[in-house]
Amino acid sequence: MNHLLKAPFCVHPKTGRICVPIDPEHCDEFDPTTVPTVAQLLEELNAADMEVDSETDWDRTSLGESIRFFRSAFLQPLLKSCKNIVDQLWWLSIVASVMSFTYSTIGLGLGVAQITANGKIGGSLTGISIGTVTQTQKVWRSFQALGDIAFAYSYSIILIEIQDTLKSPPSEAKTMKKATLVSVSVTTLFYMLCGAAGYAPFGHMAPGNLLTGFGFYI
Repeated sequence: MNHLLKAPFCVHPKTGRICVPIDPEHCDEFDPTTVPTVAQLLEELNAADMEVDSETDWDRTSLGESIRFFRSAFLQPLLKSCKNIVDQLWWLSIVASVMSFTYSTIGLGLGVAQITANGKIGGSLTGISIGTVTQTQKVWRSFQALGDIAFAYSYSIILIEIQDTLKSPPSEAKTMKKATLVSVSVTTLFYMLCGAAGYAPFGHMAPGNLLTGFGFYI
């Protein structure tokens, strides 16, 4: 079974031959003894004075035909189907955004209501004082807060993929720049308001989950 299941372009440890994709409609014409070996590819690259990092150079080796077939028969259809799935799930992003803003608005409203009921603003601009917690604990919690802030903007990991789905004109980069500016500004405003409205009613006793602090367990 180990010899029957191989990933594309992996190398056989004994023969040095490279596993290549084949067309199932012409599998009876495939001759495994004709597939290129690692040594053969190195000789071709050296003979033509090619660079290993260059994609076009690989395309001119005996492995080029297999690479082109793999792209046309597998990668391109896969990418197309993934893009179609993403296009069909546009409504999911809207639902997630509405839910996020709903939670934020509820927390913001409860915070303002609690401040009004208390008649004062708790806590301080410098946070919890040393003595209530140790200096090490305060530093650690500060870094935890920075980690939470970074996690809130984790969309940046897929920023290029999102931009690739946009239509032009105008250019994708121009549209994405404007969308990023608006979204980050609005998100930051809501986060700052929720953070302030969540800290002010409770002061140093502010809970990690704003809604939980008001008795809502989400």
